Amino acid sequence: MIQSFAKNSKPGRIHRLLAVILSSLFLFSSIPAGAAPLSDQPWTSNGSTGTVDETSYDLITYLNGSVYLSNNGGPYSEATIRYNITFTPGLTQLNTTIFKARILDNGPQARVILYLKSYEFETGIVRTLNTIDSDQYLPSNNFYLVKVNGLPNFLGEGGWSVREFKKYSYYIEAHLIRTGWGGNPALGNLMVDSEAIFN
Repeated sequence: MIQSFAKNSKPGRIHRLLAVILSSLFLFSSIPAGAAPLSDQPWTSNGSTGTVDETSYDLITYLNGSVYLSNNGGPYSEATIRYNITFTPGLTQLNTTIFKARILDNGPQARVILYLKSYEFETGIVRTLNTIDSDQYLPSNNFYLVKVNGLPNFLGEGGWSVREFKKYSYYIEAHLIRTGWGGNPALGNLMVDSEAIFN
């Protein structure tokens, strides 16, 4: 009886209320002030982290997180590397997808092609959602950033986005291509992000 009275007495209720308030204050104070919102967390990957196709094991080399086409294949060679895209809070509904990459294409004897693909669980159909092709940009001896913007699926045919992870898995297939000894194609890093359609 004494324990029951103490638990339900006014001082007991005040102590429990103070404990709840202090716990809440501790929880919110533990969140960094500069933490990024969940909607601003894209998927990213370094070029060196991809899964190399079995036909390309001897054709690539790594440096500082980037992947290069080595000289082992001679002046005419091509390596294929795939990157699995996992869900992040930044890939959400009603957003349009942004596909970015940092690539190296130093001239007409080098080429980097990146295919962003979906693989449907129910049907097994693989679709190419969009493509980055270094031949559509000016060559450079340094890495440079390229990007393509997607269209939301509800806009009809031609629309695409990376957001339906219960229906599809997504991946990027990279091709590093050389057509002469002067070619030096490479992939630095990748990003799949989203941008709000309605602000």
